[in-house]
Formats: sequence, C-alpha cells, structure tokens
Amino acid sequence: MRAVIVDDFATAPEVRDVSRPIPGAHDALVRLEASGLCHTDIHAARGDWPVQPHLPFTPGHEGVGIVEQIGSDVTEVAVGDRVAMPWFGYGCGACGYCIDGRETLCESQRNTGYSIDGGLREYATADARYVVKVPAGVTPVDAAPLTCAGVTTYKAIKVAHVVPAERVAIFGIGGLGHLAVQYAKIVGGFVTAVDVVDEKLELAGRLGWHTVEAGMLCHRMVRTDTQWEHKRVVWPGSARNEREGWQIGCRAFPWVYLIRDTGLAAEPEVLT
Repeated sequence: MRAVIVDDFATAPEVRDVSRPIPGAHDALVRLEASGLCHTDIHAARGDWPVQPHLPFTPGHEGVGIVEQIGSDVTEVAVGDRVAMPWFGYGCGACGYCIDGRETLCESQRNTGYSIDGGLREYATADARYVVKVPAGVTPVDAAPLTCAGVTTYKAIKVAHVVPAERVAIFGIGGLGHLAVQYAKIVGGFVTAVDVVDEKLELAGRLGWHTVEAGMLCHRMVRTDTQWEHKRVVWPGSARNEREGWQIGCRAFPWVYLIRDTGLAAEPEVLT
C-alpha cells in the first residue's frame, strides 16, 4: 500500500510503498477514503515542536474511512463501519485529567499523525475506543475536517456557554472560523463574522450572518478599551496577554468574542 512517510525533518515527505499495518487487540484497520491536511501536519513533518514525532511516521489527523478488520477485543465498531480518526488517538483513562473530562491533557496520550501513524496512507490502524462513527449521509470529505477544525471550534462554543439570542463575534472566517459561525448559529447565537478578506466575508454572508471588516472593528475596539468591563472576551489559545490577544484577533485569527453584562474576568479565558 502507499503512504506518506516522513523520515527526516529536514527533507520533504515521500509517498512510498509500505506494508499494510496489522491491528492490535483494541485496534481497527481502516481503509482511508479521505484525509485532510492540517497545518499541524506540516509542523509535525518539519519537527517544529519541542516534542517531536518518532521517525519514520505518517502525518494526518483528519482521516475518514471504512473499517475492514478489527482486533480481538474490539466492541465499539464493526467491519463496514465508516469512522473518523481524530487527533486524540489514545488516553490512559485513569489519570485525573481523563477522569474529570480533560483527557486532552493526559500525559500518556497518543496522537494520530504524530505518535501514531496518521491518515495520509491507504490503510491505517486506530484504537477503536477513540474513533468516531460517521453518520449516514455525511460524506468522507465533509467528515474529515470535523475531526480537527470542527472539534476545536465546537469546544470553543461549548465552553463559552453560548445561549440563544446572545451576540457572538467570530474573528477569522477560515477553515476553523466558518465552522464556528455555524456552531454558534446552531446553539441560537446571533453571529457577527469578522475578517479582512472579501471572499471570506462573502462566505460568512452565504452562511446567513452579519459581517464586519476587521480592520475597522479592531481600531474601534482598541479606542474603546475603557468599556471592556462590560464585555467578556474569549482569547485565541496562543495569546499570552490582552494586547497580544487583540493583535492576533486583528490579524483574523479565529477566536470568539462574547458581549455580556457579567463583567470581565481578571484573567482572559482561553477556550481553544
């Protein structure tokens, strides 16, 4: 079978013929139908982060395909099921983080396309306890990005506790932002989509929501910072402080801004 292989962080990945993997007791063997490419995959292939993947490996954490074989202890899926293989490929299930619902902080976690060979190959194995069945009627191409961009923005809206008729501003209508707009709509929020690119504003318009040119909005926000006590701000995960949060937002990084009368917390609340 063919697979994208990274065996040197300094050279480009290559497509090679490799042996088909054999599923373990808790694994499903998945025949890939579609796999997205996230920027995280590029970072992984370049070894950009302090904790690097073990070489060689296959990137890809947005894979969707059909289960063709299951291990002896698998009960969660059956042969023929269409499943998605997300970034979170395994957690210990016993540590404090796993027990209280913050399993993405598990220190024993394994990640698809990083510490586990990912979806940029014809066949891949995945722990059946962590794959997700794809509902009938959802195509592999539509399902693939939901395993990363989709779940990231879904969590942001979920943790923000958006309620019906609440105003939500989504900054950056790209791969993540356009999904955040739709999730906010589903939970009943009144959405303002913000970007500096005309095509992305047009996309937000097709989704049915008011759009604002980001450069003008950021200028107005900076000028009215004395009114922040009347707003609650959801910062991007990479923002280290309030000033950086605004700067990232003004560069159209996908983040969520909630207007509320509950006051501004002493520390920004990071949701992504």
